[in-house]
Parts: sequence; C-alpha cells; structure tokens
Amino acid sequence: MIDAGRCIWLGESSANRGLSLLYSKADDCCFVVVQDIGNHAVITVLPLWMWNNGALLESSLQAVEARRLALEPLPARRR
Repeated sequence: MIDAGRCIWLGESSANRGLSLLYSKADDCCFVVVQDIGNHAVITVLPLWMWNNGALLESSLQAVEARRLALEPLPARRR
C-alpha cells in the first residue's frame, strides 16, 4: 500500500525515519508505519493510540483520507 501511494505521508521523524498513515480494511482502523528513509525497510507499525500520544484519531482528516485511498478501486489494468 505504501509503494502504491495508498497512504498519507506524515513526514519525517528523527533518526532518518519516514512516517506514513494507512488504513487496514481487515482491521477497520488506521496505523502509522515507520520506515527507514534510506532503504525503505519497515521499522514498526503502530496503532494510532500509540503514535505521538494519540495525536491522530480515526475521525481525523488524515485518517479519513487514508481510508478513502485504501478502499478506492484499483484502476483497471490495460492488456
């Protein structure tokens, strides 16, 4: 989902880490993915309540947009 751009970029944190917000249909909630900016390896995945002392809620604009991106149909592939 991150590689496909179906998430919201939250920015960079210290120690060369990138933060993305994505929605999981299976869990029906959003998560913050922490990645190494250099090699794009996923460091950890956090529920919203664990990230930044609950700074984002499931009802926040970013979470609503992440949900929309995750649930919108994929474009049809050309053959």
